[in-house]
Amino acid sequence: MSFIQTERFFDLYIGESFCDVSKLNGRKGLTPAPLEWSEDLKDIRARCAKVRESVGQDEFSLVYDDRTFRVTTMVDVRGETIYVLAIADEQKRRFADLGYPRPLCDALLAPDLTGLVLFGGPFGAGKTTSAAALAIARMEQLGELIYAAEDPEETNLNGPHGPGRCLQVPIRRDGLDLEEQLARGVRSRADAIYIGEIRRPSEAYQAVQSGVNGELIIATAHGASLSDLIERTAALASAKQSSANGLLAAGLAIVIFQQLEVVPLQEKGETAAFLRSDFLFVNKSESDSVRAKIRAGRFGDLEQEIELQRNRVLWSNDTPRA
Repeated sequence: MSFIQTERFFDLYIGESFCDVSKLNGRKGLTPAPLEWSEDLKDIRARCAKVRESVGQDEFSLVYDDRTFRVTTMVDVRGETIYVLAIADEQKRRFADLGYPRPLCDALLAPDLTGLVLFGGPFGAGKTTSAAALAIARMEQLGELIYAAEDPEETNLNGPHGPGRCLQVPIRRDGLDLEEQLARGVRSRADAIYIGEIRRPSEAYQAVQSGVNGELIIATAHGASLSDLIERTAALASAKQSSANGLLAAGLAIVIFQQLEVVPLQEKGETAAFLRSDFLFVNKSESDSVRAKIRAGRFGDLEQEIELQRNRVLWSNDTPRA
C-alpha cells in the first residue's frame, strides 16, 4: 500500500526536479513531498507520461492504488513538464453524512424527481463528492440505473451499487459528443444521467434541455454563490440558445451551493474543514416566483428566495440532519 492510501493531502505537483504536496495532513499551503514517497512518485510520473501520450490530451484521469486523480499537464517557461494531480474520487462520503436538512434529502431522493439537479461551489468545495453521493444513494435506495458521462472521469461510479447500477462512459475533450451520450442515456432507459462538470456552452444547454424534456440530470458547476451559480449556467447556455433563461427556469429542479469552511484547531498548523450548504427548490409549486426571476434574468433577486426557503426549512418540524 502506497502513501496514496495512508496519507491525507489535497493535490500533488510532480515536476522533473521537484514534487510538492498541498494540505498534507491538514497543514496549510505546500510542503515538499516526504522522501519516502520517492519511488511511488517516480511511478506516478511515468504513468502520467504514458497516459498523456496514449490519449493525446493534457487533461486526463489516472487511477493509482485504487484512487482516481484528475491530472492536468503544464509546461513551465523553462520547458519542464509538470503534472498536477487532484484527488477526484472523494465521493466515498455517504449521502446521509452530507448534513443536508431532511426536506432537501427527501426531495433529492424522491423517485419521481426530474429536471436538472445542480451542485455548485468554488474549487475544492466537494461538489463532485456530493453529486456522486446522491447518484450512489439513488442506486442503493431506489435501485436506479444511472448513465454517467464525464470529461475527464472524476468518479468511480461504474458498476453495481446495491440493487442499482451505473453505466459510466467517457466523452470527448471538446464535449461535442455529449449530446449523443445524453441520447444514448435516454435510449438505455436510464433513470438518471450524471454528466459531471458543466464547463462549456454546449454542456450547459444540453443539460438544461434534457431537464426540460423530463430527464433527471445530475451535474456540477462552479460559482461564487448560489445565485451566481445559476447566472453562470444561464450565461453558458445563452451562448447556444438565446432563450436559455426560460429553459433554465423550466428545467432546473434543485440547486445546491456548498463551500468548505476551514477552522484552525488547537494543534499548531492543524485545521479542520466543515461543509456548509445552501439550496434552492425551483421545481416546487410554490416556486413560481423563483422561475419568474430566473426567466427575467433577475439572478440577484434570488437571494431573497434562498433566504425564505432556508427559514421555512429551519422553522419546520423537520430536524436538519447532523
